[in-house]
Amino acid sequence: MIDVDEATEVDEKKSFSERLNIALDIAGIPQKGKGRQLQVAGLFGVSQESARKWLAGKSFPDTKRIPEIAKKLKVNAQWLLSGVGSINPIHTAQEYMSEPFSSLWIKVPILSWEEAGKWETVLASKSMNEEDDFAWSETEVGVHAYALVVGDNSMLPRYEPACILIVDPDYQAQDKHSVVYLLENEKKATCRQLIVAGDGHYLKSHHPGDRIYTIKEKDKYCGAVRQACVVY
Repeated sequence: MIDVDEATEVDEKKSFSERLNIALDIAGIPQKGKGRQLQVAGLFGVSQESARKWLAGKSFPDTKRIPEIAKKLKVNAQWLLSGVGSINPIHTAQEYMSEPFSSLWIKVPILSWEEAGKWETVLASKSMNEEDDFAWSETEVGVHAYALVVGDNSMLPRYEPACILIVDPDYQAQDKHSVVYLLENEKKATCRQLIVAGDGHYLKSHHPGDRIYTIKEKDKYCGAVRQACVVY
């Protein structure tokens, strides 16, 4: 007979490893295998064997280390530990859109989804006066970085409504990164996951079940999502 407590612990370890691998995917860490094990070991100062067990659902890290791991991967610690809440870090609106937590944070303007498609001309006219809407990036970004606010449920479960995305047009997106594109004949930019397969480049909706879109020559790259934060 299987011990209930033992079975529960096994399920919890497996669930944690799934969330950890998702967070690593978002952070752009190499896919599963020895490359990922080595990166995790180096990033968190553990042995490769410990990293392997975390990733395979064979063991947990010390729960006291979860906030540190979550901070480095820029995900919500509660979500990483238990799966509860949003995957994205959470700040109050006053914290996130007034004063930076660190002198290293970078002030970026908030654009509309229509403006994101023509970010070059829009940013050239932005003065970043006090009346302009802005957010803070705690991730190193280029001089053309800007922010977008998720306005509806279309990007669930990845991004919740009111989530603020920090987008960097100067960043070279890689496979599995979230990216912003203005598609041909569209007026508003869209945020999807970039899929690179051989010579093909595709966009996968964050909403399950939607068709994968093949990127066309006239579609415009508007940046990679470098940070996401839920604001309440």
